[in-house]
Amino acid sequence: MVVCQLVRIRNVSSSTFFVVSAKDPFYAPRIGDQLCGEDAFEIPPGFDSACEAFVVPWAATTMSGLIIGEVGAAEGSKLRCCVGPCEIDGGSTDWLRLHLTSWEAFALEHWLPLGQRHFLGAIGGVVELQLTFRDPLGSGSPSAADAELAHQPSWEKPMDPVEAELRKASQHIAECMHFERESFCAPANTVFLNVYDLASAASIPNAMLCNSVVKSFGAFHAAVEIYGEEWGFYRQADPTECGICRSRQPRRHHVHVYRQSVNLGTTRFTDWQ
Repeated sequence: MVVCQLVRIRNVSSSTFFVVSAKDPFYAPRIGDQLCGEDAFEIPPGFDSACEAFVVPWAATTMSGLIIGEVGAAEGSKLRCCVGPCEIDGGSTDWLRLHLTSWEAFALEHWLPLGQRHFLGAIGGVVELQLTFRDPLGSGSPSAADAELAHQPSWEKPMDPVEAELRKASQHIAECMHFERESFCAPANTVFLNVYDLASAASIPNAMLCNSVVKSFGAFHAAVEIYGEEWGFYRQADPTECGICRSRQPRRHHVHVYRQSVNLGTTRFTDWQ
């Protein structure tokens, strides 16, 4: 299965949110320099901090999930986030899923595909995400929860008003949450170390022997990405030729299989330098 890690949390909205990390014996999640325990960690407007070892749990192994809510909202409006398959694609892909507190699947339009599930559900590569809270666009337009109520068949039992309000509050939280791959929203001068499986045949052994739970050894290739270009070293047919190569298609190679990117921070040098 894909391992999903939050590497940064930002709040550019006008509301205060909170997160509660899932219990995990393998990780001690941090936001900034603070450990995240079982208590809610508040994310006020203007918040922007890196995370460490903050993993979104697998659906098959968690009882609580990663809990996200809005300060001041009703208790039952919180959302649970987890990683798992979806019936849409026959279960071949791992998704970042959203659920109500009852574990009812919710807001499927906000689910995020993370990558192919690995052989026999083996622990696979790491997907690093940034969570950003933003005020919903067009806040005056009907929400998905309002639309659900409007299209409720007349023969069905009307939804309880309290439940309807909770679903509306949950939908608001879902519309404020934006999970994005870190490499797509990082500044242009960010330096990434792109890690590849040495060949497609090495993908499964690498996934089993070296991942975010078990760290032993594996067969990998690495390259450096900066300003949308990737620089790597490759053996040349002529031994007198320089082996340093530049690619304008980062994270793609005809032999090596892309696994993950490691953020090395930003550089003070410009593109032309």
